[in-house]
Amino acid sequence: MQQDCFICRKHIGLESAPPGGYIIQNDYWKVGHGPVHVSRLGTVVIESVRHYLDFEAMTAEEAVTFGPLFVKLYAVLRAETGAERIYTALFVEGAPYFHIWLVPRFHDDPLRGPAVLEEKAHSSEEVAARLASALRHRLAQL
Repeated sequence: MQQDCFICRKHIGLESAPPGGYIIQNDYWKVGHGPVHVSRLGTVVIESVRHYLDFEAMTAEEAVTFGPLFVKLYAVLRAETGAERIYTALFVEGAPYFHIWLVPRFHDDPLRGPAVLEEKAHSSEEVAARLASALRHRLAQL
């Protein structure tokens, strides 16, 4: 835990939790809806529990659990939102902490490719919380 790290602080309750709370929490990962002031509805963020920066710093346990988690989230997010594509982004520069964004792109969306990630998106806390609940429920059914 690093005191000056936003995600570390969020994990211990010093910053706001994602809308609707965490969808998944286990020994290695926390998953929640993205911040509504900068992400489109349905954006999901996978955060490592442990503070590190890149794939190369993962432990064997983190690496072996990441793949199945990613595949499940991708499928559930697509099924719940009806997204045509789920884009994936890992920058770790705005918040230097391992976290991956899954960003839905819908069939009627005029934006494609990197333009989706560049848009000035936002969503509502209430709607994002409802979606988080629906995703949690769908994951529990697996």
